[in-house]
Amino acid sequence: MWTSAWFERAQRLAKAETLMTLSCIGAALFLFSILVRVKATYRIDLAVTTYFQRLDHAWMTKFARGATFAGNSSTIILLTVPVGVYLIWRGDVVAAVLLAATHLSLIVSTAVKHIVDRERPGEKEAKIYGGPRWSFSYPSGHSMGAAAFYGFLGALIAVSGPGISWGAWVLGAIPVFIGLSRIYLGAHWFSDVIGGWTGGVWFVFVLTTMYRP
Repeated sequence: MWTSAWFERAQRLAKAETLMTLSCIGAALFLFSILVRVKATYRIDLAVTTYFQRLDHAWMTKFARGATFAGNSSTIILLTVPVGVYLIWRGDVVAAVLLAATHLSLIVSTAVKHIVDRERPGEKEAKIYGGPRWSFSYPSGHSMGAAAFYGFLGALIAVSGPGISWGAWVLGAIPVFIGLSRIYLGAHWFSDVIGGWTGGVWFVFVLTTMYRP
């Protein structure tokens, strides 16, 4: 019965309108990744980084580092445990399982990083504030992981009752600040963040489609 229930949820992804949406997002991300690979986005990336880093203030640096911490894979994994336990306690095992599935975005982002093979901003191009800078640059793992995790949590709130509560908006805003913090800190280019957000949204759409009653 459990297997049958999950099979029925997976079948929802096969609906024409759902496949069309997922295909459009995926195709857009694929084409955008090609543009990044051939360095077609470099000028706008450099311009955006220059703009953000002109806003250099001590409080902004602290805020950016805090936002980056909220997007660390270790932070998201640790948050999954209490939130997942709470969802199970409420009797929503499906939501807990799908929340854990958001971590697949971290695996996908790592795989794409090695395929695109893009270097991170260098000291000649940006001021490097320190913080997590391992692996390649595109897409931003912080942005994708945060968009998938916090975005799905926001979606859970949004579909749990009429209207969209302030909690859903707050959770939806967190990945935005995390992505912008990566640009400000010189850890990623603008296009890295866009790619990460888009990938995260793709995951949210898939998981929310499977979650809906």
